[in-house]
Amino acid sequence: MSVRRLLILAAAVALLFPRDAFAYLDPGTGSMFFQTLVAALAGVAYGVRVYWSRIRRVFSRGSREKDASGVPPAERRDGPHS
Repeated sequence: MSVRRLLILAAAVALLFPRDAFAYLDPGTGSMFFQTLVAALAGVAYGVRVYWSRIRRVFSRGSREKDASGVPPAERRDGPHS
């Protein structure tokens, strides 16, 4: 049996036969979860802002054509618009 099937079987057994947790979630728990979510979103937004030029470069590499000199047409200075 593969590891994946074993994990799925274990998850199914755990969900089909729940046990009492004897736990208490106070109102502060929801507040802490919300604060964690906001902090994670802020961290992702900051990371994207800092590395935006690198992210753009990764996704735009194949879209620009280059001539024999290896310079994209928009960046050449020898054309009629230079």
